[in-house]
Amino acid sequence: MVHHLINNLTNYSLLFSLSLIATVILTYILISRLSSFGVLDVPNQRRAHKNITPRGGGLAIVIVIIIAFYAFEYLVGKNLIQAFKIIPLLILIAGISFLDDIKPLPIYIRLVTHLFCSGVAVYCYLYPFSLFHGELPLYIDTIFSIIGLTAFLNIYNFLDGIDGISSVESIHLSITMLVLCYLKHDIIMNINFIVIINIIILACSIGFLIFNWQPARIFLGDVGSISLGFLLGVCLLFISASSLHLFVACIIAALYYITDGGLTILMRLINKEKIWEPHLKHFFQKAVQNGKTHRQVVSRIAICNIALMVLSILSLSLPLISTILAILVVMSTVISFSEG
Repeated sequence: MVHHLINNLTNYSLLFSLSLIATVILTYILISRLSSFGVLDVPNQRRAHKNITPRGGGLAIVIVIIIAFYAFEYLVGKNLIQAFKIIPLLILIAGISFLDDIKPLPIYIRLVTHLFCSGVAVYCYLYPFSLFHGELPLYIDTIFSIIGLTAFLNIYNFLDGIDGISSVESIHLSITMLVLCYLKHDIIMNINFIVIINIIILACSIGFLIFNWQPARIFLGDVGSISLGFLLGVCLLFISASSLHLFVACIIAALYYITDGGLTILMRLINKEKIWEPHLKHFFQKAVQNGKTHRQVVSRIAICNIALMVLSILSLSLPLISTILAILVVMSTVISFSEG
């Protein structure tokens, strides 16, 4: 398999380059188009930005992923098996999310769509393998996998609250998963799918970050953050189900988002708040309220993610030590955001 990856290096490089260029062009076009159609994010007391900014720019990423994945699988793989499985789900979840960007939809419509797409993805790709490696009955394992994927894509959406944060997180997760695929190519399931998707996401995230870095000229919107959360979550599930050490590695890689999102949701539930409504209670948002700029906060998260990437790889040999160190790294970041 490693020889296959190396032999396809030229194809992967071309895939990355074309996806990057296409994302830059489409995002540039959408900045004016979304504004003219009134798809705008207006500042209020529950948002961290101060300027009216077009949202829904993630539509560029979704379009590039769909076209690039279809084209690469057909031209290189000589089939469309994986594309016919994942792309319809991506179109559905992205379509509902983009409608929500234009005009807010009822929460139950979004949640049912997320659960449906997560359920089909788990059934098509993961079943009959188990996320928890046989420690739970298969049907319970499957339920947890569906709920976990749904929770992850929503956390990804919740944390898309300041300029550049989701693009930086997507770059981190895609690079980490590509490294894990290279190191553990012999045991990771659906590895071709994971590699192709993450190369495209890496290129798209870099291209979009050009316009999304502070001061952002365009926002991902739900269509971007939820679609990225869905695809990255699916890939994390595959890798996690491949071995116990890889399960730990994936948790460590996504630990900042899991921690900030999970703790904030828990605190809001305790306070009997509606967790799906916009707010400024995430730790990174508190850092902005305490006077840090968006780029300072995102840069701090990037540094945290670099440490998590190293620890994720190290966990393949030293899972316990790596997990402890990862928790310390994330908690130190969260605490630094909470300080004035």
